[in-house]
Amino acid sequence: MPDTPFETVELDETAAHPLEAALEKLSPEGRGPLMVLGLERSNPAALPQRSSLYALNLSRPEWPRQLPRPIVFWIPEYLLGLLEREAPDFLDWRSDTVFFPQAVVEIPALSSEILFPSSYLFASIEQRRKRIAELKARLAQLKDGTDRVGLDSRSRWLGELGSLLFLSGKLLEARKLHRESLNIELRYAQERKRIAEEMRALADVHDRLQELNYAESLTREALEIDLQDGFIDGQASDYGKLGHLVARQGRLEEGRDLLVRALELHRRASNDRGVAWDSLILGNVLLEQGKLEDAESLMKSALQYYEERSYEEGMVAAYNSLIRVASQRGDRTGARLLADKVSRLLAKGSQIHP
Repeated sequence: MPDTPFETVELDETAAHPLEAALEKLSPEGRGPLMVLGLERSNPAALPQRSSLYALNLSRPEWPRQLPRPIVFWIPEYLLGLLEREAPDFLDWRSDTVFFPQAVVEIPALSSEILFPSSYLFASIEQRRKRIAELKARLAQLKDGTDRVGLDSRSRWLGELGSLLFLSGKLLEARKLHRESLNIELRYAQERKRIAEEMRALADVHDRLQELNYAESLTREALEIDLQDGFIDGQASDYGKLGHLVARQGRLEEGRDLLVRALELHRRASNDRGVAWDSLILGNVLLEQGKLEDAESLMKSALQYYEERSYEEGMVAAYNSLIRVASQRGDRTGARLLADKVSRLLAKGSQIHP
């Protein structure tokens, strides 16, 4: 509001009664917004008693009567905590709290080449590290609050960082971040698509931690949301994940049916990455049921997709699956050749988690 005139009042160490001190410094005809600075001067962090905050709390009803205008208090962050404890009635009267943190590190621009989680799979270790550093810097300077824009950014950055740490094998950190992101969505944002996405991401972490019951429960919740709201991509991911989880718990028929449904949806949506993943997992389920030919065909189609994109994690998973097929056939030479390929890929670095 560049055309709005405002006044500024600076309090000093002698301001035992902030309202009276402000009134003494103001011109009687002033009506614009009032900026109050210097409250921390009479309330340093090390002071054992703060009578000025007590006076501020008691004078709350007088501020709108004697100063009927917008009022902004500019304070350091530590003083906000003191106000919560020693002047809670006055603090509750505020309409909002806005943070202006001082940048302590230079934040790089968003990297368009790895901006979306789907492309993390094909990003280099160095690209992932850069993005992790960027997200940590952004989160460090985005303070807690109830502002919707800030909460949305915090939730998305937490989820993105959780996904990157998951791919880096830091599962406990990833679980914590995804839980925090999900809690923000459930409590404040309530954007159902984002809620389902974070449930799936958290389920992936529980899955990797062998906490299959938690993973299955979260995936079923996500599926319920996606079915109700008609999110086809989400449904395909949910069915595939659920099929994988129940099959690993010994419910092969149920797992196969769920994976077939996921494969149909991913094909209908021309989601090649989803098709490759579903094919690989379905192939492993069919292998458990003794259907070697069908299993091998699905695994090879997944491997072709991963090889064409040099996605090494997917290649390792596909090679390991095909080793099982070769072993069941008694093909020791073929199994050994595939195992050599896995060893060479694993030797290339810590990006791969077989």
